[in-house]
Amino acid sequence: MSELPPPEPLSAEAFAAYGTVLRRDPIGEPFQEVHTDTASRGWRVALLEVSAGPLRRVHRHPDSEECFAPLHGSPCIAVAEPDTPTAIRVFRLDEPVCVRRNVWHEVVAAGAAGVFIAENAVVTGEPIHLDAPLTWAAPRQADVEWTVTVTEPLPDCPSVAAGWRRIATQTTWGEWRSASSMRGKDVTTSLVPPATEPLQVGDEYVVKVGRALRIRCRVLESSGRATGEDVEMVFDATGVALGGVVRARFRFTVFRGGDGTVMARAQERITTLPFLAPPKETLEREHRHTFRDLNASFRA
Repeated sequence: MSELPPPEPLSAEAFAAYGTVLRRDPIGEPFQEVHTDTASRGWRVALLEVSAGPLRRVHRHPDSEECFAPLHGSPCIAVAEPDTPTAIRVFRLDEPVCVRRNVWHEVVAAGAAGVFIAENAVVTGEPIHLDAPLTWAAPRQADVEWTVTVTEPLPDCPSVAAGWRRIATQTTWGEWRSASSMRGKDVTTSLVPPATEPLQVGDEYVVKVGRALRIRCRVLESSGRATGEDVEMVFDATGVALGGVVRARFRFTVFRGGDGTVMARAQERITTLPFLAPPKETLEREHRHTFRDLNASFRA
């Protein structure tokens, strides 16, 4: 199988050839009409559930525009211009869009996701099946400039899968991870439905720090349900806080070292305003603290 192109950030300019990004004017009236289809004669609303899988076809509607809005998970929209149905681009569907008539499109996701759809009440669909299904490309680690990388042994961890499962079960970190300078006792984690644990690709969760700070996280890569096999296992996620002012990516890899000891590696990248960025030494210390407590949790 060939691979889907990596999802692009959604912007009005990048999406202009395919449709409209639906946005409010932040200083306008509370109710704002963001898009009107003057040719429409009646409309309908649908709720679409998407699961992970390859892209096998695209379709278009010559008689209707179609609006998509994300509900849960991490949906994307695959689009192509009318004359080039196989020249596919993929955009993260993290805000509503309206796809023009005759633009080839399909909702895709690397994990479970839900999408709100509005379109004409009567719609004609023209599908095209691709010669070869397109699968999701693995995240490209070479493209990431990590702020810190920390590797520590977990001599008391019984298996790679056991270490990975504990990391990928984010809601229980408070049971084994002690307070530190960046992660105090007032940290709680909740799942965004329909996410379950251990967390999988596309799942989302919210980390609440104190009364005000909330970090919304999305899983980019996860090795799957723990099986007990000692292969390298990965948990890779992004986090956004303060309306996007703070963005982080954190990747945990659990593997066997050359002497057979279970090892854990943490890689993190933080993008924010300079005065909000924690020192590199602080991040390294926090990850070593996590791995020390993770290892100790297996002695109980």
